Amino acid sequence: MNINSSLLNIYKKTYHIFIADAFVFFITFLNSILISRYLGPEIRGKLGIIQLWSGIVLTLGFCSFNEYLLISKRKISLKIFNTNIFIFLCFLSFFSLPFYYFILEGKEFEIRKYFYIYTILLIPINYLTQIILAEIQLKGESFKFNIYRSVTPIFCSIGVILLILINKIELIFILSMYFISNLFLLYLMRHSLNENFTLRLTNLNYIFKFYKSFKVIFYNHLSTVLALLSQNIDKILISIYANNQEIGIYFVAYSIASLGFNFISNALGTSLFPEISFLRNTKFLEESLIKLLIVYLIYMAIFYFSIPELIPLVFGDKYYFSINISIWIAFACIFGSLKNLFVKLLKGLSLSKLSSETEIFFTIIFLIIWVYLQNFDKINILFVCAYSLIIANITSLFFVTFRYKHINR
Repeated sequence: MNINSSLLNIYKKTYHIFIADAFVFFITFLNSILISRYLGPEIRGKLGIIQLWSGIVLTLGFCSFNEYLLISKRKISLKIFNTNIFIFLCFLSFFSLPFYYFILEGKEFEIRKYFYIYTILLIPINYLTQIILAEIQLKGESFKFNIYRSVTPIFCSIGVILLILINKIELIFILSMYFISNLFLLYLMRHSLNENFTLRLTNLNYIFKFYKSFKVIFYNHLSTVLALLSQNIDKILISIYANNQEIGIYFVAYSIASLGFNFISNALGTSLFPEISFLRNTKFLEESLIKLLIVYLIYMAIFYFSIPELIPLVFGDKYYFSINISIWIAFACIFGSLKNLFVKLLKGLSLSKLSSETEIFFTIIFLIIWVYLQNFDKINILFVCAYSLIIANITSLFFVTFRYKHINR
């Protein structure tokens, strides 16, 4: 079977995932437009800091337990097992929160206060939701899975529009809307919640059982953590060293510059990941990425000529400074999205170790360029990030391609 036939067969099996991803991306981007336009760069920067670090806490603390469920192929849920692991992971995440005080020490009290309140409230809800979604995937209920994934962004959009209408578009109300939308999703899942959890606790054997099996997904979780770090290293440094207005400008520039690239790579990654392990074709990834590169270059040309008019029109004149930065970030995203897709599909080929190596290589190159460019006072910190992204993405894409060819020689 040739590559085109393989891709066609995969698309027929997973097109609904692609459509669901497109819908979620569109709604999420609509939320970003509404929030950014009405909050302004400075408050948008505060919101970006809180959401960024909250997402890091949730990803690190969850320990890829949903991947454990999917890899172990547990078709029938063990209610007591899920309950004990859920409580343990929540405790682990709560225990790690004081560490983030030192990272956010230089930030305003308002940011630190909302970060802790928002994260503490979200940890149990997010973990319950992820476990239930993993169980739904295991049962093969793809339609229900995609419907549930769409609930939060839709609810947020409705909530943000209502806040705009009543003139309450403020940081505290935006965070409350995000929290309520996650709580609403959990409410819709209440029947699945009863099927997968029980309030009765037993001894710690279930926790030891999980960590005894954790070695099966260790490289997957390590790859997830490293991917989280590498894909957010620019935003992490910006959130620490830039002021709130610069953070807001950068987040808007990044969101619009990466939108098309990230949608394609994430949708293809989600669609191809379950099926990629069956292809085992050494030329499949290379030829697919070359075709995707051509699509990206065409998209980049359209983006370059349209962005000067698009940002002021969509986000408002306050984000005019985002125009130049977004062009450089979009150029970086051409190679970054290819790299991210490659890395994700390597997991499906049981090459998670290579995925981790690539993310480590990217992070090291980025930090080297970042430190070097910081010596030039005339270069704004936002452009330092953009230039570092370009070099790190290009070199890491060459790195993973070379290593993949070497392994499959």
